[in-house]
Amino acid sequence: MADGGFKNYLAAKNDLSDGRQALKKGDLEAAMVSAKAAEKNNPGFYQNSWLLAEVLFRQGKPAEAAQACRRALDGQPALIGERRKIQELLGRIAAKK
Repeated sequence: MADGGFKNYLAAKNDLSDGRQALKKGDLEAAMVSAKAAEKNNPGFYQNSWLLAEVLFRQGKPAEAAQACRRALDGQPALIGERRKIQELLGRIAAKK
């Protein structure tokens, strides 16, 4: 706790929330900023990569989005439903290529 880890975790959680809200509003630039901030605050967390994949897919960057999806899946999503959603996104990306 003294090393700031919990503070960074909370910051990343807020970044992810902000990013999801921005994505819902169609603000891809703000969502990207939030995804990168979340990764900086909590490196390697699968939800960071998942948000990044969503943004990249909507930006028309399927190769980068697929790579982000694979990183998210490698991060061992905590819930089966989350894993399925990431896999579905990966499927949509593959269909667009």
